[in-house]
Amino acid sequence: MCNSQDSEYYCAFNKDSSVCNGDSGGGLFYQMNNQWYVYGIASFTDFDENGLGCPLKRPQYHTMVPNYLLWIKKAMEHAFSPYDKYSYFNYV
Repeated sequence: MCNSQDSEYYCAFNKDSSVCNGDSGGGLFYQMNNQWYVYGIASFTDFDENGLGCPLKRPQYHTMVPNYLLWIKKAMEHAFSPYDKYSYFNYV
């Protein structure tokens, strides 16, 4: 079902639920040893046979958060003020 070989995205598939249009940015979570983790951020999905954006039995693609942990850590280490003339998030 998921044919993507792209290392930036994680392909999720669930026959009973789906991401929908407007869900972009939402998390794909998993629980391990009573601790919750975010693994993916909803990015895009296919349309169903009616052209609607909440397709069951279709792959959903999530940006892989672990690929960005270093960037997230660096960005969070830099405090910035809305009064600064530039953002520290532009260093990547």
